[in-house]
Amino acid sequence: MTTGDGSRLLTQQPDAVFESPGPSGPLTIQVDDSQQFQQIAGFGASMTESSAWLLSTALSAQARATWMTRLFSPTAGIGLSFLRQPIGASDFSLSHYTYDDVPYGITDEPLAQFSTSREETYVFPALREARQLNPYLTVMASPWSPPGWMKTSGTIVGGALRPEAYGAFASYLVKTVQSYAAQGIVVDAITLQNEPHFVPLDYPGSYLDAPAQATLIGQYVGPAFAAAGLGARILAWDQNWNDPEYPVAIMQDSAASRYASGAAYHCYAGDPSEMSNFHDRFPSAHVYVTECSTGAWYVTPFDQALYENLRVLIRSTRNWAEAVVKWNVALDENGGPHTGGCTTCSALLTIDRASAVVVPTADYYALAHFSRFVTPGARRIASSTFEAEGVESVAFLNPDGTRTLVVWNGWGPRRVRVSWGSSAFDYDLPDSAVATFTWTGDAGSPAPVDPPSSSAFPVPGAIEAELFADGAGIGYQDDSAGNFGGQYRATDVDIERATDIGGGYNVGWISPGEWLAYPVSISSPGGYRVDARVAANGPGGTFHLEVDGAPVTGPLVIPNTGGWQNWTTVSAAAMLPAGTHAARVVFDAAGSTGIVGNLNAFSFFALSDQTSAPYGGTPASIPGRIEAERFDEGPEGFAYHDADGANFGGQLRETGVDIEPTTDAGGGYNVGWMAPGEWLAFSIDATTGATYRLDARVASLGGGGTFHVEIDGVNVTEALPIPDTGGWQNWITLSQMGIALSAGPHRVRLVVDTASANGIVGNVNWISLT
Repeated sequence: MTTGDGSRLLTQQPDAVFESPGPSGPLTIQVDDSQQFQQIAGFGASMTESSAWLLSTALSAQARATWMTRLFSPTAGIGLSFLRQPIGASDFSLSHYTYDDVPYGITDEPLAQFSTSREETYVFPALREARQLNPYLTVMASPWSPPGWMKTSGTIVGGALRPEAYGAFASYLVKTVQSYAAQGIVVDAITLQNEPHFVPLDYPGSYLDAPAQATLIGQYVGPAFAAAGLGARILAWDQNWNDPEYPVAIMQDSAASRYASGAAYHCYAGDPSEMSNFHDRFPSAHVYVTECSTGAWYVTPFDQALYENLRVLIRSTRNWAEAVVKWNVALDENGGPHTGGCTTCSALLTIDRASAVVVPTADYYALAHFSRFVTPGARRIASSTFEAEGVESVAFLNPDGTRTLVVWNGWGPRRVRVSWGSSAFDYDLPDSAVATFTWTGDAGSPAPVDPPSSSAFPVPGAIEAELFADGAGIGYQDDSAGNFGGQYRATDVDIERATDIGGGYNVGWISPGEWLAYPVSISSPGGYRVDARVAANGPGGTFHLEVDGAPVTGPLVIPNTGGWQNWTTVSAAAMLPAGTHAARVVFDAAGSTGIVGNLNAFSFFALSDQTSAPYGGTPASIPGRIEAERFDEGPEGFAYHDADGANFGGQLRETGVDIEPTTDAGGGYNVGWMAPGEWLAFSIDATTGATYRLDARVASLGGGGTFHVEIDGVNVTEALPIPDTGGWQNWITLSQMGIALSAGPHRVRLVVDTASANGIVGNVNWISLT
């Protein structure tokens, strides 16, 4: 409990006891687990440069560690789980800057001067420490202004983004997300402009109307993120509730809606019910409150500030907000440092620079009543609320089955009743007080939102990774307590939202020795191809498939796909018996970075149903060369996978694969316009069993991406990077030794893993095995 008079500040109270309810009388808050709403991403604030600088310079190392723990640790602190980070300067920075500043009148279209090095002094270390303290942490990023040379004003104060700079700005955001990732900071979501309808006069800002934002998202930023394989959500708007048609316009735009995941709001004007209106029009869209500060201009007494914070937190989450984010983590005794903008904003912590005394504010305590007790991945559940009578509530079901109920009482001392299932308890709340109640139990426990299949999965067919069987040691083995993803099911298996094709969920945070079990019904015995959708931010580990405890595949290697939500397919061949059986996916080893990787789904294809055949009717003879354009005849998904339906090269074959004439030695054709996840299959016939050298002929105008080669479903190469060869038809040869190959027929796949920072992969003319 926290009270408005400050006598209790997040203070543990005596337990209440559920029992059979007595006669009616008190105001009754009915909690109903069976009515579930949005999934919670987290609660937090912004580690602005001012906040990070204060924590680093105004406190001793020991005091800093103590307060970082109190802020971010889920067990020893209040468990802040969401940070919204300015891309460059805001009004709470030590000076004005972006990540690509050049002298006035000069442009930098190639972004040659791009650098996030300034953040390495204060901000990045704080973000890494926060993530270490709380592995549930979500990070989003928002620019207050593009670089000045991109704008009509020529500076980062005032003006608007010039249309001819849209492409450069999209690249700027791509490089920002990639640069953060290189520092160990995964950006989970972005907006394109902080407060796009407000242009401040003394700190960074930029005007961006809805049509311009729709164009930016649909034609520039969205495609650039897709080409670079970035999984960060793109959120529209990022300003107050009182301009509700702006995010609607983005979601109704045919191009922008392909990439916009939802909308971000601020709390300074309008009513949070506008988020419910938005949700009603776009039920699958995400809704975040990304900034909400209190301050002396707004409220001064602790009890009023406490109420204003609780009002926003409760009413936002009751209106579909998945995250509620305050403003600064820490400011000094004068509400700074700031460079323009708000001079009276409050933060979660006030740090006196002279004495190094740290005072948590009403913002801190209000937020703590949520962040400490509501785990990311929780679902909001139904609860009664009584705004007109001064009692407001919101309730959640955490992934571990814990219920959390937050109640605010603002109209004098009163008794309330909390009713849950057939039980209830009465509780006396002081005036201007907030109480958070938590409990566990079976009454009213809901089934999973989309429960795992109670019958066997048909084979051939697809199986989503998160639909493993019930029961620890029976349906799964997970070696760490708690669900880090916090998603979907109340088990220890780490499940999170997936950005892969079809959405849904994936299993992640996988350790060697863990496994997942699935009942399968195999239609007929014989050979099958198993395709698994995997991702890893670094070299991944290995896994295999078992049926009735016996391995049916060799190890499948998860390559470095360049991000936890950058998905590719790995394949293996398997001989399967007919009938109902127990299948298990077993995770064997971590990669060199200590990870196994993420698994989204796996599919079974009967080889007898596969209609692909060697191009021209004859497999490529090995030792020898395999021309890239001579991939097998057959349909999409069997002979090749191409992410779009058009052949940009327009040459040679009637498929979606992009083929063009080549000027390489020998002429012919090459495959280009490649995207991560695409692949080509080739039938070969090895005349001699031996150890071979693989050569690949590649070209790229700009640093390219990576690909790997598989034989019979097993990776035989590492991810091979395509360098900048100086042109799309300037060819070089990549090589890898030690490819073991037995005599006889085989199937080779060339699999594209990642694109470069420029969004390109490169061209391939041929591969050879000699």
